[in-house]
Amino acid sequence: MDSPNNVLFTSHTPKRLVVALVTADAYNGAVNKTPFNFKPFNLKNIYLTMNNRIIPTRPYNLDWESSYATAYVDMLEGLGIAHSDTSNGITPEMYKNGFAFFVFDISPTVHSSDLFDVIRQGNVALKLEFSQRVHNDGIYVIVYAEYDSILSIDQNRTPYLDTSL
Repeated sequence: MDSPNNVLFTSHTPKRLVVALVTADAYNGAVNKTPFNFKPFNLKNIYLTMNNRIIPTRPYNLDWESSYATAYVDMLEGLGIAHSDTSNGITPEMYKNGFAFFVFDISPTVHSSDLFDVIRQGNVALKLEFSQRVHNDGIYVIVYAEYDSILSIDQNRTPYLDTSL
């Protein structure tokens, strides 16, 4: 079961993307559901294409009973906490049971949030492949995009946002 190739951005490309899946009824406010239960929904593979480049370069081939460690570690690396003493508090068990965030660091200076990247132009598309049919009520794909920009405030306290870098 494949999703169509969904183009997310067609101009400035973000430096990082976080993708999560949630049931449609939970997203739309069903009283008995939480919109913060980000399950994997039998997702077999997830990847981005950016200017005809596939990210990550190796497919996940996810099996949520035994083989999802690569996606979990990629989440930690994408957040810049894989090789540090900090944590986001999500264990591998939590990851597969409602905290499945897929993080893609697509900046030229991968895994370095301290550097300022020049903004690039291009197309970014998301592709999802499922091992089984999706939930009967449907699912929503939530995408968070992070960009670099400069915010300056002049002597008159007027803010200026520059995203053209």
